Amino acid sequence: AVVSTQSTGGPGGTNVARNKNCVVARHKPTNISVKCHDTRSLEQNMKIALKRLTDKVEEAELGRESSVWLRAEKKRLENAKKKDASKAEMMERIEVNKLKREEKEDKLASDIQNAMESGIPFLSKQPQTAPKLEVTESDTEHESTESASRKESLRSMFGGPNKPPPS
Repeated sequence: AVVSTQSTGGPGGTNVARNKNCVVARHKPTNISVKCHDTRSLEQNMKIALKRLTDKVEEAELGRESSVWLRAEKKRLENAKKKDASKAEMMERIEVNKLKREEKEDKLASDIQNAMESGIPFLSKQPQTAPKLEVTESDTEHESTESASRKESLRSMFGGPNKPPPS
C-alpha cells in the first residue's frame, strides 16, 4: 500500500489550506484507492484510511465472503426485522383502535335504546310539530296600510300608471 498526504479542500479557511491532514491510501495490485480527511489529526486519518482500504480490497477479492459484505448483510437483516416488528405493532394498534371504536358504538346504541324505552321526548319516534302562529286582523290591517304607503311613494318617484315620469 502506498500512503500519501495532501492538504484538504472545502470549508475551514487557513487551517485547512495550511495543514496536510488528508490521507490517500492506494493498493497497487488492485489499483484501489481511498481518501480520508474525516478528522483534523493526520494519524487518525491514516488509521481510518488503511482500515477502509483493507475492507475495500477484501470485498473486491472475496466478494460475498468478505467481512464487509457480511456486516452489511447482517445490518440489512436487522433493519428488515425492525421494519416487520414495527409493521406488526402498527397493525396491532389499528386492531385495538377498531375494537375501541366498536365498543363506543355499541355503548351509544344501548344508550339510545335505553333512552327511547324510558320515554325521553326528543328521542321518541313520534314527530314533533312546530307551534302554529295565528294571524290577527290588526296584523293584516297594519301590513296593508304599510304596503299601500310604500306603493304610493314609489309611484310618486317613478310615475304611476296614469302619470308621466318627472322631468
